[in-house]
This record gives sequence, structure tokens and C-alpha cells, in this order.
Amino acid sequence: MDSLCFGPPRLDHYPDEDGQQDLQLGHQAALDALYEVDEREERALERARQAGQKAARWLREPAGRQAQHAHVQALLNAAEAVEVASGAAVVPGGDGEALDGLYRSWLLAPAVIGPAYNHDADQDRQTLPELSEAERVAAVAVCALAASMPGTVLGYCPPELDTLTSALEAAVRTTHRN
Repeated sequence: MDSLCFGPPRLDHYPDEDGQQDLQLGHQAALDALYEVDEREERALERARQAGQKAARWLREPAGRQAQHAHVQALLNAAEAVEVASGAAVVPGGDGEALDGLYRSWLLAPAVIGPAYNHDADQDRQTLPELSEAERVAAVAVCALAASMPGTVLGYCPPELDTLTSALEAAVRTTHRN
């Protein structure tokens, strides 16, 4: 039986971190050059950005009344992530993955409304953020909706992005009624 003879594996130069970032930036620039945003997309993107900013402002309100620093930070992180997810991370013509892992983790329900551990001198205990039931539900909804927005660019984004934006606006509105 004849055996196939394969040469040694070819190890092409693998770019270092800076080289990888340059490749990613070059890839995005190529996408930008190939993809031209139409008027409907521009309106949808602007509306999503504004709704995200309003939702982030709303998340910062309960952060100001938290007794525990961990809850303050979690709500502030979520607010920042909502702004990014509903704005800069929605890249038409992109791959829908413009929201990095750190921001995604800040939008998870356990990070936003979950317990924080307090290490007191006499005992360790968990506390939940001081939020009304309506605020808890709205916070989770706002974060989930914002986390979904970058993925809308995998197709023609306005229909889906407008739907998510309407739901985001409604989630914030519900807290002003209660």
C-alpha cells in the first residue's frame, strides 16, 4: 500500500495583537466602503441611539439611590452598555458582533438586578438593588432589548431595529407610570 507523503505543515506568519486589530479595522473600513446606509436605515439608527440614551439616563436614576456601591456600579455599567449596544455597536453591513463581551456581560440580568455580596465585620450577606418590581422588570427588558440591537444588521435592519426600539421606549415609559 502506498502511503501519501505530505510535506511539513506550512506555518504562515500569524499577526500579533496590533496586526490583528489592523486587520479588523481594515475589514470594517472595507465593509463601510461597500455598504451605503440609506435614509430609512439612518432614521432607524438615530432613533435607536436616542432611545438607548434615554434608557441609559433612566438606568442612572436608580443608581443614584443605591446604598451599596456594587449596585451603583452595576446600574452605571448597564447604562453605559445600553448606550453602546443601541448606538455604536449597530453597524449596518457589519457582522452583528460589534458589541464586545464585557458590554454583553454588563447587560445580563444577574449583573444588573442580581445580588451583591457585602462583607461586614460580623457576617457576609447578600443584598439586592433597591428597585421597585416595575423597575426590575424594566431594567431587564431594557438590557435584553439593547443587547439584541447589534444583531439587527445581519439583514436589512430598519424593520427589526424599529421594533426593538419601540419596545425599549415602552420599557422606559412603564417606569414613569408607576
